[in-house]
Amino acid sequence: MNAVPPDEHGESQNKADANGTEINNQQFLAMLQKSDLEMVRVLDDLIYLLMRKGVIAITDLPPMAQVKLMNRANARQELGGLEQLLGNDDRIF
Repeated sequence: MNAVPPDEHGESQNKADANGTEINNQQFLAMLQKSDLEMVRVLDDLIYLLMRKGVIAITDLPPMAQVKLMNRANARQELGGLEQLLGNDDRIF
């Protein structure tokens, strides 16, 4: 990724035309949106790791965060993990 330093107004300069800049921005937005979904799982696992180690308690979190974490935990438990979704057969189809 070619980072271009901001100009004197704090805005990034781009040597491409306006359409090229828009495409780049759309690509970066799509990349961020995809990584957001991936980061949810990372943060979910991190929170549970910190709770298991006694660093934080679920009650340290805001009530709505507690509800969301419990809903995710219940859904993951119901699914039984990705391994059981596929069963003993590694084939998807």
